[in-house]
Amino acid sequence: MNVALQTPDSAWDVEAIRSDFPILAQSFADPERGTIPLIYLDNAATTQKPKSVIAAIHQFYTQENANIHRSVHRLGELATHHYEASRIRIASWIHAPASQIIFTKGTTEAINLAAYAWARKCLHPGQIIALTESEHHSNLVPWQILAKEKDLQLRFIPFFSNGTLDVAWFENLLAHEPVGLLAMAHASNVFGTIHPVENFIRLAHQAGVPVLLDAAQSIPHFSIRMDELDCDFFAFSGHKML
Repeated sequence: MNVALQTPDSAWDVEAIRSDFPILAQSFADPERGTIPLIYLDNAATTQKPKSVIAAIHQFYTQENANIHRSVHRLGELATHHYEASRIRIASWIHAPASQIIFTKGTTEAINLAAYAWARKCLHPGQIIALTESEHHSNLVPWQILAKEKDLQLRFIPFFSNGTLDVAWFENLLAHEPVGLLAMAHASNVFGTIHPVENFIRLAHQAGVPVLLDAAQSIPHFSIRMDELDCDFFAFSGHKML
């Protein structure tokens, strides 16, 4: 596997970027190194929030707080308007119809929603759910529970030593087994590998198999076009995108 490492433009003002995140203004006393600034590298788990996000949250709770879709008073209508406007904005951003955007509390809940609202009804005993050997627990445990409940089977697409997946193995599985769903990460949180999901989606759809993509690690890093990707379920978390 050839990996091209990208480095930030030399014109980037790192300190200006850091200053946009209030939490990074903290420093800590180290007995050996003295005072050191907070350096946060756990963005794959959750990202810190810039001033614009914190300001928007502050404005909502100080000037707009109300339940959406329930109240006809001014604040209720304002909150509902902004909520639905965000749905339209996200739909435009990922090139999908707004009617297909469903808000959940995060990727884990989104995958569970697909498992319990769709797969529980549409998958049948004896069918196979295809996963990969490097899935996050959020895209593993729901299918383990459902497989036990519905007498389904789990099969795991193996990966090579460089972290890439064995596409030929999956193609052979489709040819010989009753696969009912492919659920896989778009990018691995284990290896950082960006999987060739277009190939997997094409093969799955040729066999009439729906595809769920866990995009929690991919969508913060590159643009997504749902009109071209053509998967059936696409789950991601806003808290990983600043």
